[in-house]
Amino acid sequence: MEILQTDSFQKDFKKLSKKYQTLKDDFEYFAEVIADNPTGEGAGLRSDCITRVPEKNVAFYKARMMCRTVRGSSFRVIYMHDTKNVTLLFIEIYFKGTKENNDMERINEICRNYE
Repeated sequence: MEILQTDSFQKDFKKLSKKYQTLKDDFEYFAEVIADNPTGEGAGLRSDCITRVPEKNVAFYKARMMCRTVRGSSFRVIYMHDTKNVTLLFIEIYFKGTKENNDMERINEICRNYE
């Protein structure tokens, strides 16, 4: 499975990893689990489908991610799963304590431009 990250995801991740020391290792584990089971079912993760785009064979998910620095699943990761091309695209990561909801405009932009 191909695993990609948007530029905005990389920027968010870099900023957060400076504050939360274990975030990099915790995300690597999270990415491995998601790569094995993109829907999150049966993987011990809380992952909810935000929206599906059947004509493009993609679904967008919001998952809780545990970070040892804050001792809980206080991080949210938004990602897209492309079933046709077997691709995961990480779109957004944020700390639930400082941001209430995901950026739907970012998701809509990916959806419009993804082929």
